[in-house]
Amino acid sequence: MGRRARLTLVVVLLHALGGAACTRRTEGYCCTSADLCEDVGGVVQECPSGQLCDDQGALAGGPAHSCIPDPSAVDCAGPDDCEPPTPACVDEICVECDQDEQCTDANEPVCDLDLHRCGDCSENGQCDRFGGVCGPDGNCVECTPAAVPAQSGECPAERPVCAPNGTCRSCEEHQECDSGACDLAAGACVDEADIAYVDAAAPPANTTCTATSKCATIELGLAAGGGARTHVVIAAGDYMEDVAISDRTVSLVGYGARLRALTNGMAAVSVSGASGTVEVAGMELWGSEIGLDCLGSSNSTVSAVLSDAVVTGSTTIGVSAFRCDLVMRRSRVTASAGGGVSLTQAGFDITNSLIDNNGANGAFGGISIIQPQDDPSRIAFNTIVDNRLGSGSAPSGIDCTGTSPMPAFHSNLITGNEDGAGGIQVSGQPNCVYEYSLINPEVEGTGNTSGDPAFGADYRIGEGSDAIDLGMDNSGIVDDIDGEDRPATAADIGADELHPPS
Repeated sequence: MGRRARLTLVVVLLHALGGAACTRRTEGYCCTSADLCEDVGGVVQECPSGQLCDDQGALAGGPAHSCIPDPSAVDCAGPDDCEPPTPACVDEICVECDQDEQCTDANEPVCDLDLHRCGDCSENGQCDRFGGVCGPDGNCVECTPAAVPAQSGECPAERPVCAPNGTCRSCEEHQECDSGACDLAAGACVDEADIAYVDAAAPPANTTCTATSKCATIELGLAAGGGARTHVVIAAGDYMEDVAISDRTVSLVGYGARLRALTNGMAAVSVSGASGTVEVAGMELWGSEIGLDCLGSSNSTVSAVLSDAVVTGSTTIGVSAFRCDLVMRRSRVTASAGGGVSLTQAGFDITNSLIDNNGANGAFGGISIIQPQDDPSRIAFNTIVDNRLGSGSAPSGIDCTGTSPMPAFHSNLITGNEDGAGGIQVSGQPNCVYEYSLINPEVEGTGNTSGDPAFGADYRIGEGSDAIDLGMDNSGIVDDIDGEDRPATAADIGADELHPPS
């Protein structure tokens, strides 16, 4: 006779529980869902492997919440009689496990020897066979999770960052790397040997620009190592110099750094040449004639990238790209007297950015597009607001001139800009087309609307905003101007995705 036939039901007297909630397993008592487990604090309590829970007391005619023999359990005389998912033989019944090695799922890596079921880990050593560590949810993960993604010694070089879910992934932000720089194309943290380190407080005599002997200026950083270093990591602080870069691919990573041109009439950062890409990440370019000026030629492939940057108080144009491809992401261009972003014969990809309060003395306000290149040409999930015109009658939101047909600009919030001729804030149709955008006054286009954005501080949208949930679906843009998650569907229009306080 098998063990199933010999099992005796255990009836638990629940009067000891009273009205108090139980938060751990009670011998012989079971419940399979939180709503059926209210008298024990909503905690699911399993039966041992080989038994099942009679929640209602209807299966065996006994009391509710009792463990009863599982009629599907397999009798055994030894482990050779058992196979997955019940590979162990205990008391003549095949059960889930009798040792940890029989738990082959990293999500349930440890055998509970009372229940003979696979369950949670409690220490890192229990995850050695999975090549990981014990995570906060009791499952084996690749690396020890942290609230903010960061480089981890538990992760391989090609996937150096530990995400909050305990998986190793490529770096996506410079700040995730211990060295201060991420090779965004490869997803690997940049080695310190390839980085020039700059700190305005460093001794002027330092010229090696290493992590332990930083140099004092960005110019010295760019020259360090014979000009071969791929990244310049700039410490927080104020810098006054004319940064000019030609025919070179290099990233200036300066979270908390503020740069102003030294010479009147110069740009804070000038990019030029026939090829190369210059990234400016995390920096504030302020009070110069032009914040970022990128100048190419008719056959050049030069490009400039602004990431997490602020360009403010330019006396003429905030950002100027002439025959230069411009990428802007999670950046802000504000209070530039001659206009915000000027794009002439340039490709562009502008996302998750705020362009505001520009153009008081200029011929355009937010964005000017003149004879653009076809690829790239995206303006998506931006907030373009409160820009003005110093002269002329062009729309001061986005002004398109001499354009050929381009992919639709989508999910942009364009409002409060000084009206151009005809009372509109955007121009260039039918070649510059707008979709899934909030524009006041509304313009023709798929998914377009108008209304109140309900702005709060720094033009972030608030509860009740007419921009909520109306952005284009499946855009591939996964975050917003603050780096917060943006959903694939029902995203909010504009640079900011509303994340109400929890």
